[in-house]
Amino acid sequence: YYSPVKCPYGFPMSPAKWTVSLVDDNSRAQASPTQNAWYNLNSSSISVPIGVWNVQFSAITGAEKATGDYLNSYITLSTANNSASTSAYTSRLESALDTFIIGNVSKSFVLTLTSKTTYYVNTRTTTASVTNIYRENLQLFATCAYL
Repeated sequence: YYSPVKCPYGFPMSPAKWTVSLVDDNSRAQASPTQNAWYNLNSSSISVPIGVWNVQFSAITGAEKATGDYLNSYITLSTANNSASTSAYTSRLESALDTFIIGNVSKSFVLTLTSKTTYYVNTRTTTASVTNIYRENLQLFATCAYL
């Protein structure tokens, strides 16, 4: 069977109706982070239903260290609260010979899910002896790709 119309009469086609989101405008930090360890700052997570989803996230991230060095900060969306599921869901900020970096990172990708899945927003640094890593102004949206 087929339909000559994209949607039935009265079916809500607004992306707002078919979007799950997580917005955290607060500044979150992890003091004395362990090199290469992922942190779920503020227990940030989102539950994405079954289906195909266009996912977009952006956040301000940063890191600081007492002495000038290579610095980086990563943000990922993961199915665990202490790891990265895949590099395809990860974005990073990096700089050489700085004591402080801060900037905006973003990522977009498509998720295809056969079951409702919780995704965690995790942050890390791969630089040793970092005093703090930061995340703020997190905006995460998963919009149904069927629209």
